[in-house]
Amino acid sequence: MQSYPITRALTVFALTVGTILLAPFPSYSRSVVDVLEARLEQDLELLLTWSQGFFDNKEYVEQQVREGMPASHSFDRLGMRFTRVDDVPNFGGSVTLAQGFIDADKSKPSLTSLISYRISPEENGIEYTVNYILDSEAVINAHKDPSPIRALVQHEDTSVNNRECRALMRRIGDQFILEQVGGGCSYQFEGQRPVKSRAISMMSEDEHWIWSVGQYPDGSIRYGNDEKVFNVYKKVD
Repeated sequence: MQSYPITRALTVFALTVGTILLAPFPSYSRSVVDVLEARLEQDLELLLTWSQGFFDNKEYVEQQVREGMPASHSFDRLGMRFTRVDDVPNFGGSVTLAQGFIDADKSKPSLTSLISYRISPEENGIEYTVNYILDSEAVINAHKDPSPIRALVQHEDTSVNNRECRALMRRIGDQFILEQVGGGCSYQFEGQRPVKSRAISMMSEDEHWIWSVGQYPDGSIRYGNDEKVFNVYKKVD
């Protein structure tokens, strides 16, 4: 079985650590901060451009079958669609609608969220905030008509307010790396046990690598894996 997901992840980690060590800029002059802000604005625009479209892990799932990957490291067929939505004042200026689909079937939404982005010069990155939408069916066509998204109000129409769950994205070469701040995010859907989630994401122009795990307070796993095995999505349209 090939190990390139792990190898690539470790390589990225080494680069990320170096970037993090250089990240704070507390005493730089205003001119340097202006340059940094301009570069982060360019990075954000590139990130929003790269992330648009439909991503499918079909190729990686087929590879798993060929290589006999153990069940603990295997993934179901999934799809993700990202759509930029402008003029969503309740969630910030730069917002993306993220829709997950079972079996990559666009008629079967599994989880829908709004991702808000904000540049953070003091951390040399792009702040990334997720708000989950309770009713995925109600906004299944929002990628065509975003008016239902614009009508949403934080705290009321979203199932989870993750303002205290922060992540940063940084551009390293031809990739964007996402790291969570504070060791993970905790959330609880109505009527369910609380879940602590941890994730790492790497995005290039045509690929999206994701590792995530969600665990209950007793340590049992709700989803994902704890071995940092990445799921690999390819952009298909």
